[in-house]
Amino acid sequence: MEAAVGAAGPDFDRDAAEQEAQLDPLSLQVFEDERFDAAAWLNGYLRDVTHKDAAVEALTGLETKLQLVVEDVEGSLERLWEKSTASLEAVTQEVAGVTGDVSALLGNAQRAKAAMAEIANTGRSLTHELEDVSLVRDRMESTRETLAEAASVGKLFPEASAALQRGDLPRAATILASVRRSVAIVRSVPGIASREEQLRSLETRLQSLVESSLGQAVRSRDAGQARTLLGLLEGLSRADALTQLYLRAATPALQALWGQGNPAESGFATWLEGFFTRVAGYASDELEWLRLVAPAKAAELLAALLSSFVRAQQGALSSRLRSALGAAQGGAAASGALATLQGAVKACGGFLVEIEGLLVGAGDSGRVGIPRAQFLALALDATLPVARAVHDYGKMQQEWLAGKFAAAEGELGLEAARRDFGAAVGALEEAAPVLESSLREAVDTCAALTAGSESPGLSTAVDNTAPAFLSKLAAALRASAARAAATSDAAGAAVRAIRAAHALAAVVRGAESHARVTCASRLGDVLETPSGAAPPEGTELLHVSVCSSPKTEARLEGVLANMRSSSAQAMFGSTLQALKDVDGAVEECVRGVALNGVAKAVSGVAALPCWTEDTRTAGSAPTPSFSAYPQLFATTVGEHLMALPALLEPLAEGADDADAANGDDAPQDFDAERWLDALGSSAADVVIQALAGVPRLSDAGAAQMAADLEYVGNVLSALGVAAPPSLQAWGAALGEVRGGAAKVRAAVQPMGAAGEAAASAILRMRGQ
Repeated sequence: MEAAVGAAGPDFDRDAAEQEAQLDPLSLQVFEDERFDAAAWLNGYLRDVTHKDAAVEALTGLETKLQLVVEDVEGSLERLWEKSTASLEAVTQEVAGVTGDVSALLGNAQRAKAAMAEIANTGRSLTHELEDVSLVRDRMESTRETLAEAASVGKLFPEASAALQRGDLPRAATILASVRRSVAIVRSVPGIASREEQLRSLETRLQSLVESSLGQAVRSRDAGQARTLLGLLEGLSRADALTQLYLRAATPALQALWGQGNPAESGFATWLEGFFTRVAGYASDELEWLRLVAPAKAAELLAALLSSFVRAQQGALSSRLRSALGAAQGGAAASGALATLQGAVKACGGFLVEIEGLLVGAGDSGRVGIPRAQFLALALDATLPVARAVHDYGKMQQEWLAGKFAAAEGELGLEAARRDFGAAVGALEEAAPVLESSLREAVDTCAALTAGSESPGLSTAVDNTAPAFLSKLAAALRASAARAAATSDAAGAAVRAIRAAHALAAVVRGAESHARVTCASRLGDVLETPSGAAPPEGTELLHVSVCSSPKTEARLEGVLANMRSSSAQAMFGSTLQALKDVDGAVEECVRGVALNGVAKAVSGVAALPCWTEDTRTAGSAPTPSFSAYPQLFATTVGEHLMALPALLEPLAEGADDADAANGDDAPQDFDAERWLDALGSSAADVVIQALAGVPRLSDAGAAQMAADLEYVGNVLSALGVAAPPSLQAWGAALGEVRGGAAKVRAAVQPMGAAGEAAASAILRMRGQ
């Protein structure tokens, strides 16, 4: 700049200009600084100027002076270019007219080249200086305009007040925006602080009027007016107030939907489905209207409205749901609670699909949607009461099962069956279909209602109810067992009891297998569905919970792994344990009935005189011994044993049926051969126990006892039943009685406990 000023001509005094710059705060040097800021400079300058008008006059005078300097510089630059052009033409003519020697020509050319270089350098220097002068001039003009705008603040306040008074909100907003810009320019100037307070007061008044009008526009569905007023709020930097303003204006319309319909008349699930349908329809219409008002915020505003509304209604919704579930509990309507809850889950799922399509799916059409995390939060709020009820599924399922089993006990006549073995067996047979239908329905309910997520609750519900039902069946069998022996068809009933017990076991195992497959498949589908993808129908609630909570997802992964693991603990462990009680009762009854004839045959056998008779007379030598024949009790026992295969024949037929249905994997407890082995061994034990009561045993008596037991063993062998350890031990011990106690003990020593028991009993009879 100084170069430009210096080149302005002979009339320009450089020293005077610099001295003036040092004394005058409006000097050119201020505007040459690269860090120059008009607003900052004005605030600093105006602190020393009493009136803004004085500053404007000073700035105008300085700009005039600057303009004269610029004109002088531009004139000097023009004259310099003219001189340069003339010099160039003279040099060219001089070069063209030279006809002298080469050295003279070269000298002229070099002088011309030097002259042109000097001209070019001077021109470039002046051009740069002129650009600097232009920049300073622009800065000064901008500063003057800024100051002029700030000086008009006083006149704008009355205009803004008048616009507010007549309700011209757009005009008032425009004026106040200009005032705020002006005040911001000279914020640090004394006296401006009061202007800021006045500005805030007017802006607050404007905001109040805008909010009131905007609320009315929302309620009257005037999209154009609402859009205009929203722009005014944004201009006031109050756009953050839009959400709360919108919620206050729009919530009553949603609230009206809650009061429509009567859940007591239509049923809670039907009412909830209708309510959610109305809310979804309202949301769809509202979103279209919001897109006319605030396209970029439409989905966000609607989401805020729905979230606020559903949170406010959670308490009322929970109350209605509890009332509905409570009314459906107990008696014949025990299944009503589960049906009600299942209907509520379905209604929630449909609502979530609709709302997700509106709010999250908005992005698919190029419109702005809400983040998925925000939708998940809304979904949790909307369905929280129903989700909590689903977590209590196990308690409801337990009550339902308890009701089913209690009703079955009455229908099966278990109390009367305690006095009639045939009736007890009939109840056991009829219990299998009841147990199967109840457990299967419970499993299917768990899968449909909770997608398997509450399978631990299912396990608890079954194990807290089914074992008691099975125990009552077992008790009825045991109580009627004493009467079974006197009944002509008791043997056939006993075999039927075996088949009935097998059917019960198959039902429980089948129910557990069905639960593992069905619930694991359902839960696996949910866990494998990525966030943002559509989950299987009916699992929307669970999908939202999984996507919202890593903790929930981890817990359900554990539940799924347990159901899929072959080594995991049984789902219905207590129920399977209760089946053992039923099996024990059946076995007791079967043994009692099937071995009743054996027990009668050996009744009083210990008192037979043959055990104490001796074939020798006093002082005579022993007579030769001959093989003894089995006595009547032994042959009678043999007859009863030989009748067992015919008795157990229905079991063999049942096993064939099981093979056809299940392949070759028929359970052992349904095997006729196993039962024949068990009953044969038990019959031998009955005989042994009767003989153990013999008070004294002679040599001849020992021989007779050995013959009787050998006969029983031969019958068992003929039936393909291995002689039990007790029978083998008694036979071995009786064969050595003549050799004394040592021989007896040596004979049974390899037979363990059975041998020791046999030796002790026989040696006692022998008095040894």
